[in-house]
Amino acid sequence: MESFNFFTDNETAVYTLMPMVMADQHRSVSELLSNSKFDVNYAFGRVKRSLLHIAANCGSVECLVLLLKKGANPNYQDISGCTPLHLAARNG
Repeated sequence: MESFNFFTDNETAVYTLMPMVMADQHRSVSELLSNSKFDVNYAFGRVKRSLLHIAANCGSVECLVLLLKKGANPNYQDISGCTPLHLAARNG
């Protein structure tokens, strides 16, 4: 059975998922990612951060864990050299 891909591209996906990650709505994020071809390491915006950066910055722990399980790279650096861990430490 062919899986349905909700997102047409990574740019659409990231801006759909970002508010859910910020609100730590891990069940919704998990459901949307389950049959998606979305690249969890997709870097977006002018600072080139991933959703893992967003989750770490906002303290969205459940989404952070989910993204790591989906293969998000915890060592990816944005254009300033910040990893998600840097953002988590900076913002408590």
